[in-house]
Amino acid sequence: MKFSSGFLKSLALYGYQAALSGGKLQARTTTGPADADAASVGTLLAEYTNAGGVWTGEVRPIWKITLAGSSGSVDTITVGTIPLLPAAVNFITDLTTTALAIATAINNARSMPDFEATSLAEVLYILGPITAGAAYNSAVCATTATTMTATVAGSGTPAGSGGTAGAAAVNGLNWLYPPVAGVLSKETAVWEDLTPPATGSTGHFRYILDAADDGSISTVFRRVDFTAGTSGADIIGVSLGVTIDIPSYINSFPFTIPAAGTPT
Repeated sequence: MKFSSGFLKSLALYGYQAALSGGKLQARTTTGPADADAASVGTLLAEYTNAGGVWTGEVRPIWKITLAGSSGSVDTITVGTIPLLPAAVNFITDLTTTALAIATAINNARSMPDFEATSLAEVLYILGPITAGAAYNSAVCATTATTMTATVAGSGTPAGSGGTAGAAAVNGLNWLYPPVAGVLSKETAVWEDLTPPATGSTGHFRYILDAADDGSISTVFRRVDFTAGTSGADIIGVSLGVTIDIPSYINSFPFTIPAAGTPT
């Protein structure tokens, strides 16, 4: 089992059940890529979703904050009533460095629920919690600053700030809580592909969580790669064959939470 860099980040904040919620599972030929950040390989044989429905990945709400100025500090950042910045962050060297320092302060402090921050040049982006769907689409981001400015455009909502409105995953795969003896089980809903696109034998599985994931090399997309086989593999199946246009099902999928220090 191999976790992508993006998945490990979400795992650190949210835990396994939430971090795995809402994805789709791809069955592919070959033994799989070297790591889950690598591009997808092999032929796509099947794509398993909830009841075989068309999958749309989660879109997290994103607020956009633009910094300006050459001195001073950003003092507070809130989303709704939730404070994200634990203390004022002073201007450091330039706006790029300052934005990164603010993002780092937010990520290190944690909030409840957990928001994340990233930065690009003078722009700071606040990402809403995973699995929140559209719950924060009306939440307003507000800032205070001294001397410098931290501007949230428009209405201050995700879309109104120049960011992105959140949307829940559609027909995503989910897991039962709590884990039993360290194992998460698939939900009772059927995981299936009603019209698999190709015929072949599954060599590995890739679990995908982000709507924008196009299978390219990425350290941002959340993915988990599993080996497949009739024994000695992450996913063990009596038959791993898939036939084009013949429905394919996954009846059980126990996910054993790795022991500390052995995530891959």
